[in-house]
Amino acid sequence: MAETILIIGAGASGLVTAKILLEADPSRTVIIVEKDACIGGTFVNKRYVSFRFVSLGLMPVARS
Repeated sequence: MAETILIIGAGASGLVTAKILLEADPSRTVIIVEKDACIGGTFVNKRYVSFRFVSLGLMPVARS
């Protein structure tokens, strides 16, 4: 039976966690709950001078 995982928050950490979990086991169900109308967390709600949020191209999860 595939597991269901609930992630609270669709900020950078929540989104990366969902990505890693699904890459490790695509049969999982991942549900992300976000209180705001859009994703992005603190990067959407706050402004940072001289900061740009970019994709880091995470390495794939090693499978055994």
